[in-house]
Amino acid sequence: MPAPPSSALPLDRLIGVGRSAEVYRYGADHVLKLYKVPWEPTAVVNEFKAASQAYRHGLPTPEPMMVLERAGRTGIVFERLEGGTLLDAGLRRPLNFLHQVDRLVQMQQAINAHEVEDLPHQHEVARFQIGGARVSDDVKRAALATLEQLPRGTRLCHGDLHMENVICSDRGLRAVDWQKATAGHPAGDVARTALMLRYGSLNVGGLARYLPLNVIRAALARFYVERYCQLSGISRCHVSAWMLPVLVMRLFGQVAANEDEVREAAERLSGQAERGGLLPVCWTPS
Repeated sequence: MPAPPSSALPLDRLIGVGRSAEVYRYGADHVLKLYKVPWEPTAVVNEFKAASQAYRHGLPTPEPMMVLERAGRTGIVFERLEGGTLLDAGLRRPLNFLHQVDRLVQMQQAINAHEVEDLPHQHEVARFQIGGARVSDDVKRAALATLEQLPRGTRLCHGDLHMENVICSDRGLRAVDWQKATAGHPAGDVARTALMLRYGSLNVGGLARYLPLNVIRAALARFYVERYCQLSGISRCHVSAWMLPVLVMRLFGQVAANEDEVREAAERLSGQAERGGLLPVCWTPS
């Protein structure tokens, strides 16, 4: 599809707003994901590369068409999807929630099955974010020391796969928001998703007054990891070993509403690391 002049982009049809971008209708069959300012253009290019590779591998994701700029902002034109999120589907039928989580597991396994090239490496991204995280120097040192002993990989890692980044379209599930994608080890990608299940934002309305959400979310995170390991053959202790680095990485960038809770969890794990009780014995550190 040809790109119209920058000044002619139809930006009066806003259909969605996220933490990093706004989404507009762009013709009959496409949308424009336009990043907010300030935003690093290389991150947008990385999302386009990752989404393009995922699409070429036949993974369930909308086709990325082009990168363009509008008034100093960078965006990506994608194939348009219709439908709510996987989280919406789970909340509409709470008794079926585990089934929706299992669909997310299967999607992540499919993503992680592919080798990729020309993407940032998971370890380098982790090292940078840990260095800038809002934690003490002791916690940073423990997280970096743990990271250095974790195995590297070249598999496609989404980096932010959670139930709100999966659309239930009329053609099935579709993963979106690839800007944090890396080449790396699946265990690190799974640990990140488990972290989001355990600590990410979750709006369940008035039900929050009646449900033990912390207990439920901890159980969901455990189920997710165990189910992924069952399907993939990856050991659970490999995923557990990534938890300290991904917790500290969560404290980089935008401040979360439950930041103190995440920081306390990172501090507990860093204490275990200092006592030598964090890294698994089921594999030889690299």
